[in-house]
Amino acid sequence: MCIVAEGFQVGDGARCYNHSGERQRIRIGRGVVVDGILECYSRGALSIGDYTFVGRSRIYCTAGITIGTGVLISDNVCIMDSDLHSVDADARLGEAIAWARGRFPDVYTGIPNAPVTVGDHAWIGFGACILKGVTIGRAGVVGAGAVVTHDVPEGCVVAGNPARVIRGVTAMEWAG
Repeated sequence: MCIVAEGFQVGDGARCYNHSGERQRIRIGRGVVVDGILECYSRGALSIGDYTFVGRSRIYCTAGITIGTGVLISDNVCIMDSDLHSVDADARLGEAIAWARGRFPDVYTGIPNAPVTVGDHAWIGFGACILKGVTIGRAGVVGAGAVVTHDVPEGCVVAGNPARVIRGVTAMEWAG
């Protein structure tokens, strides 16, 4: 359950999990196409701008994720604003036991999270991973398989693990 604008399309692989049950927690703009999985936890707020494409990817939102207008997100991309699990082994065992007993584990207590922003006209390549606290600037490009742990400047291309700026987007490539 979410707030959806005109022209929203879902693919065969699309799923939307809203753990709060509050419609306003997930907002999807006009002409958006989603073929992936959107998962918004009880305190999260997910917003996807107009004419954005989300391939067969997964977005995990515990705090806040804002995706701009005209963004292309390829397949096998992971965007997450939280670590989702504790680094403490005993706490992770507790999570596994909760799952086994049919209870949803606590994704908030002692687990770091920070909002993620993907700027307008960005492109996120196949298999990239965008982690908590990252901002991808307008017209930023994330290369295939990149692991993004720091902000991507506007109009820059990043690649690698961890992702690093490899070049700027040329004037011909970017109608900024």
